[in-house]
Amino acid sequence: MIDDIQFLAGKESTQDEFFYTFNELSLLKKQIVLVSDKHPSGLGKIKERLISRFLGGMCVDIGLPDIEMRKAMIEVKCQARGVSLPEEISQFIAESCPGGARELEGLLISALSLSRLSGGKISLDDVKKVSSNFANSKEAILPENVARAVCEHFKIPASDLAGPSRKADIVLARQILIYLLRKDLGLPLVRIGVLVGGRDHSTVIHSVEKLEKQIDTDRRLKDEILRIRSAF
Repeated sequence: MIDDIQFLAGKESTQDEFFYTFNELSLLKKQIVLVSDKHPSGLGKIKERLISRFLGGMCVDIGLPDIEMRKAMIEVKCQARGVSLPEEISQFIAESCPGGARELEGLLISALSLSRLSGGKISLDDVKKVSSNFANSKEAILPENVARAVCEHFKIPASDLAGPSRKADIVLARQILIYLLRKDLGLPLVRIGVLVGGRDHSTVIHSVEKLEKQIDTDRRLKDEILRIRSAF
């Protein structure tokens, strides 16, 4: 299993080595699991022969872990360290980390370190103090908040975001909403599609990839997105 495969971008010699390793493992009928922050078709600066190998497998959008999955992750990580946490503390950590595994592990490690320093005794209040240092301990951002910020910026009604209109400003607003729901909130592609009027996942992927490319070259668009972000 290889996480963050997108970091191979631009590293040609590493890509070549990985290509040969990938083929060798494939010939041996070994299972290969790759994790990326985007669909293989959206990976830039990675050689086509690797992209074709990635697309030859099953591509699944796993989204972010729900609370039950986060609790299970906490249990596994605690077991690996030979420690245990009270149920109320595990529950609090799971609820405080709506993001990915890295944020969860960061707060968990801090809690376990605090537990060791206090001789194995740790209270929920102690963990709450530790969690205040994490950005994701603040109230979760709702999709409706993001949509509202986009609508206010473009001065359009919310119904336009889910509607069929192809007017340039509405299309851009819709694409920005999709981009923010994916990048900032980490929502699954299917859910984003539902929120913008039942559009399919390929439309969602296209919107995200298009915005990513435009942001790299369009300073005005980048500033617009920053202003919208500051409003939710």
